Amino acid sequence: MSCRQSRRLLAYIEDNCLSQVVDSSTKVDAILDLMVTSATEYISNVKIGGSLGCSDRTLVEFTLLRDMGKARSVVRTLNFRKPNFQLFKDLVRRMPLETVLSGKGAEQSLQFFKDAFHRAQKPSVPRYTKSGKEGRDWHG
Repeated sequence: MSCRQSRRLLAYIEDNCLSQVVDSSTKVDAILDLMVTSATEYISNVKIGGSLGCSDRTLVEFTLLRDMGKARSVVRTLNFRKPNFQLFKDLVRRMPLETVLSGKGAEQSLQFFKDAFHRAQKPSVPRYTKSGKEGRDWHG
């Protein structure tokens, strides 16, 4: 993968609010396995260790949490025709970003900022809501 492709991949991950789940090396001193998601709350117990046969790669094991019941899908779309940008600006200004982010790494800072951004967005940008029919059962 070229440097240009790497930068495009990283930009895509950042632009789409995705998070890298594997954070330890899987081969010597490099993270070679990408596991990105926009829903980290569904992935737990990420374990890196062991190997498969004679491979020099490390196994990555994780638990994928899911709801076994019927689900009702709800799609919420931001309504940018009626935003309250002044409220959004005021909410962002009140956040103690400089003190909270002091001494934190880039990933922790970005995650904190994304969470704060979404908290400020909820009351200031209304949403359209569309409900769907019951979802299918998941069979596993």
